[in-house]
Amino acid sequence: RELGGALIGAAALSGFFGLLYLVSRGKWIGLGDVKLGLFLGALVPWPQTVALFFLAYFLGAAVSVPLLMFGRRHLTDKLPFGTFLTAAAFIAMLYGQEITMWYLKLIGI
Repeated sequence: RELGGALIGAAALSGFFGLLYLVSRGKWIGLGDVKLGLFLGALVPWPQTVALFFLAYFLGAAVSVPLLMFGRRHLTDKLPFGTFLTAAAFIAMLYGQEITMWYLKLIGI
């Protein structure tokens, strides 16, 4: 893998999560997610990191919304985000380039 892409991916993913951690003082996202973002961003380099990012949030929403709808969880409950980050990393490693190209075509780039 290209070292530059790994560095950009690690900086982008952990940097964004680090910013969320600092702004929320750890209420929105934990420090473990920041560290995991650093590792996964290096493992899945730029631009597939973008696919990892969106997939993680999509998977989290796909699980959380039904749990909220059926009363199994409440808005104040915490749901570990690292699980979704890890699952998204596997998908991004396998299909990240295709997902990224599909998305760029979708938005007209």
